[in-house]
Formats: sequence, structure tokens, C-alpha cells
Amino acid sequence: MMRRTTFLLTAALWFAANGAAAQGKPKTVRDELPVAARVNWDNARELYDAQNWAAAMGEFQRAYEVSHNPRVLFNVGVCEKNLGHYLRASAAFRKELAEADNKVPAGELAAIHAALGTLEPLISTLVVATNEPGATLTIDKDPQPGVSPFAAPIAIDVGVHTLRLAKPGFADAVLENLTVVSGEVAQAKLALTPLEPKGHAHIEVTLAAPAEQATAARRAAVFIDGRDVGNAPFDGDIDVGSHVVEARAEDYVTVRQPMSVKYKESASLTLTLSARRHQGFLRVAVVPEGAVIEVDGKRVGVSRWEGPLASKNGHEILVKKDGYYTQTQEVVLDDDQERTLPISLNPEKTWIWWTLGAVAVVGASVALGYFVFHNSTDPVPGTLAAGSAGYGATGFHF
Repeated sequence: MMRRTTFLLTAALWFAANGAAAQGKPKTVRDELPVAARVNWDNARELYDAQNWAAAMGEFQRAYEVSHNPRVLFNVGVCEKNLGHYLRASAAFRKELAEADNKVPAGELAAIHAALGTLEPLISTLVVATNEPGATLTIDKDPQPGVSPFAAPIAIDVGVHTLRLAKPGFADAVLENLTVVSGEVAQAKLALTPLEPKGHAHIEVTLAAPAEQATAARRAAVFIDGRDVGNAPFDGDIDVGSHVVEARAEDYVTVRQPMSVKYKESASLTLTLSARRHQGFLRVAVVPEGAVIEVDGKRVGVSRWEGPLASKNGHEILVKKDGYYTQTQEVVLDDDQERTLPISLNPEKTWIWWTLGAVAVVGASVALGYFVFHNSTDPVPGTLAAGSAGYGATGFHF
């Protein structure tokens, strides 16, 4: 079949070049061309004889563009066929038929129809499935008309091909070595991967106290992965993957929650804020047992006390017990802070100890006065005998 096709098209090329002399038409295609186009025609013939189909096709195409003679298109089609471009060859032949308008001899028209019949089994169809609309398709570096989704099968040459699907913002999807055979519809699936895949997120913020909902909507800020994305509600595209979403509002406790977003899917999340308590928690433990504990002038317990206190502002903690010195401490708590305050009271000095002390002091004074003011000539009873050396007969003296 291929040898027959080559022979038929080569014969047709000769026919197009020399005209149908048997039908009494003296002019060849070259004779019909303007001088400028004849240069390209002659170059094309030499290249064709050298089997340089691509270069010959280019020269034939240029001759047609200069002359607008549809008969040149037959030779364009023959070169395309020899290059294995069956679709392009068929397009060239059909273009010649469309522009013939009594300019193409009947014999040439018959050759065109014969060539189209030969090419028909060499052209098949391709169905392309894609995951993205608006993508362009290239087959063997030849851009195809239209964009995805491709509603109708695409005409394609029999043979082995490379397909490429492209769209801005996506990595190209490439399918190599797609084999297309005659009489069968080829199938291809091309999936585009976004360079920055996005999903959709809708984030609402509510308050635990329903009466304050409207206020929260105005002042609650939404943060995604630490980035402020504006006041609630948030509705927009974000990167695919796992994220940490926060809701923040003045006088409310910040809420954090994970959120997972999938490509081209929508995820929803509602965060509920609770009013900040502005209080901490204090424990007071006193030694000794039985001490009275007062907080801001109010008695709250004995020996031990624990309970909540407003934060940020200072509080006076007073501890007292009879016989002990009273202690007062100033305490300031942060929000949600827990603190333990141990207090030890010091005992007071009672009147008994003061009295005993005074007696001791008085006794010491009397004794001192006796020795200081007593007459030094008075005898002092002793144990030494009278007349001992170094001493008076009357005994020991100062």
C-alpha cells in the first residue's frame, strides 16, 4: 500500500509540474507562476529530487504565497505526505480543491481525489481527557485548535506521537510514545498539576454569648498560619495542605484549630470565642494554724484559703492571729495565672518576758552597785588564815 501511495503521489507531482499535455493545455504550473515565484519553484524541484522533503515543501509553500496559484498546493501536499504529515497533506489537497475555481484541470482534480483516498486510512482520531479547562494541546510541537475540554475527537496521523497539555500556573502534562493505529480511536489522559495548588476555605467566627454575635463579626480577626487575612468571615482560596487557623478579638480568648484543604475542594470551619475572664487563682497557706485571712478587707478563711481573684489589679492579703505580728502583702495576678502564697507569722514579745527581763536588769544593777560603791576597807569574809603572806591580819582585802 505504501509503495503504491508513493508511486501515485510522485506521478501526481510530475503531472502537476508538467500539466496535462494530452488534454491540449500547453502551460505547465511553472509557466503560470510570476517570475518571483518561479525561483522558489525551481529550488523546490531540486530539493524534491534530492528527497529533502521538508525544504522542498517550504519552497513550494513560498511559491504558493507569492503566486496564490492553487495548483502549487498539490506539491505541498505531496511533500507533507512524504514527511508522514498525513493531516497536513490532506489539508493542502482540500485547500486546492476549495480554491480551484476552474483553475485546476480535470485530470489534476482527479489526482487530488485519488490522493485524498490514499491518505484516509492514514488518519485516525484521538480522544483527550483532561482535569483542567482552558488548557492548550500540542501534538508533536503542532498546536491544536481550541482549548480543553475537547468536546470532539481530534484528527491525528497514524504513528507514534508526543502530546503536551499546557496552561498558565500549571506544570505541563506530557505523554510520550502515544501509538495511533489505523481504524482505532486513540485515548489519552493528561492531568495538569498546579504550580501552587489551591483549595477554597470558608471560616466563620462566633461568640459563646449569642447577644454579642454582631460585634464579634466586626472585630474578630482571622489568622491562617500566623498571617492576618482580615476580619471574619474569611472566604477565599488558600494553599492545599494543613493549616492552623486562629480567631482573635479584644477581651476574648484566642482560639486555634487545624484545617485541611484539598485541591479544588471547599473546606469550612467555625471558631467560637469565649470572653476573657480577666482573673487568676490564688492559694494562701498560713503558719501557725488558726490565723485569720482577709482579702481586700474581707475575711475569707482561717489557716488556708483559695479562690479566684480579678487579674491585673492588686489585692491586699492580710493575715493575723493573737500573739503574732500581723502580715500584709500586695498580690497582682495575670489572666488565668495560678499562684500559691505561703505566709508565716512571727510571735509577739509578751509582758511576762518583758517583766522577767526587767527583774534581771534590776538585779544586775544592785549587784554592780554593791561592788562599786561598797567601802574598800570593810572586811570581806574569806577562807585564808590570818597573817598569811601578802595579806593583812584581818583577811583578804581589795
